[in-house]
Amino acid sequence: MKRFNQKGVTTIVVIITVSMYAIVSSYNHKRIIQGYKEKITTYKNTLTKEIQEDFVKIGVSGTVMRNGVLADANGYAIITFFGE
Repeated sequence: MKRFNQKGVTTIVVIITVSMYAIVSSYNHKRIIQGYKEKITTYKNTLTKEIQEDFVKIGVSGTVMRNGVLADANGYAIITFFGE
C-alpha cells in the first residue's frame, strides 16, 4: 500500500483550519453587530419611557393632530396640559 503524501494532508488541514477561522470570525462579527443593535433599541426604549413619564408628571392631557401631522404650521408640537 502506498503512503499518503504528508505535504498534501498538511495542506488540507491548513485549508480546513483557515475555513473554520473565517466562519467563526464571521459569526463573531454578526454577534457583535446584533449586540450593538440591542443596546441602541434598549436606549431608545428607556429614553422614550423617561420622556413619557416626564409628560405625565407635568400634566399632559393630550395632543392634537392636524392634517395627519402632530404639529402646528410653525412645526411646533401641540400639547395641552391639565387645566388649559
